[in-house]
Amino acid sequence: MDEKTSRVVEKSERELQPGVASSPHADNSSSIEPVLRLWRRRRWIFTGVSIALALAAAYLVLTPKLFRAEAVVLPRESNAGSGLAAQLGQLSGLASTVGINLAQTSKEEPLAIVRSKGFTLRFLEARKIVPLIADAKRKQLFTFGTDAVNEADLAAEHFMRDILSVSQDKKTGLVYVGIEWTDAAKAAEWANSIVGQLNEEMRLRALREADRNISYLRQQVDQTDSVALQQSAGKLLESELNKRMLAAGTGEYSFRIIDEARPSLRPTSPRSVRVLIWAFFFGAVLSAFSALTLDLLAGLRAKIRNAS
Repeated sequence: MDEKTSRVVEKSERELQPGVASSPHADNSSSIEPVLRLWRRRRWIFTGVSIALALAAAYLVLTPKLFRAEAVVLPRESNAGSGLAAQLGQLSGLASTVGINLAQTSKEEPLAIVRSKGFTLRFLEARKIVPLIADAKRKQLFTFGTDAVNEADLAAEHFMRDILSVSQDKKTGLVYVGIEWTDAAKAAEWANSIVGQLNEEMRLRALREADRNISYLRQQVDQTDSVALQQSAGKLLESELNKRMLAAGTGEYSFRIIDEARPSLRPTSPRSVRVLIWAFFFGAVLSAFSALTLDLLAGLRAKIRNAS
């Protein structure tokens, strides 16, 4: 063993002795050693960060920009039957017997309908955009998680899962109907059209139900000779007429529009600045970690060669 190697070994042994304190110069040297290692590998780190930023830029270029439009609505309750039901009291049994509902329309019913696949299919077919939505699904890089067997089912699943969002604020009761699409104007148009179609379907459903009940009650009034039954049926008939009048006289039957959807000026996804910042951060961290690892391995190999 030569004299230089002996000095290095003696110095290492002194530093490892528990009773010997290291000098301030040694502490400073050990604290800046990782920085020096990173500096020696600066080209490696610069290359890693550049690759990460290049991949992020490619992602931003290849990924379609999505614009979100959101309509704010408030569920309405039909009070035409509920107020009279409280006054009728003993007639509630008669109403349920003949299949007439005097209670308030549930707020959950229009929410359940707008989230249903049947409503989505009717909306897509009415707008004639089934091929457009299905083609957008096929162009996605990852198309896992679908069991659709035809174009309509594929479009409906994609629309419900990735394009349409319906949420409700439990405190205020407000419902938010949102659409994310590559065209800001179409996103706003579709969001408003969904609200309009739901209101129209619920209104027509209420009209058909009221007409059916009115026809049945008039038959009962004409066929019975009981004055009490005629009076009871007359009050029920009045309730159904009020319900029909409400459905015929308003366009916002289920959802009262608070704020219509408007085209967004800025895309909501992908967010370029955020993507680039995260790419720089992860690129720098991974490159620095790999640089320190490579430098450590190089040092170990050098020690093994010197020892041998």
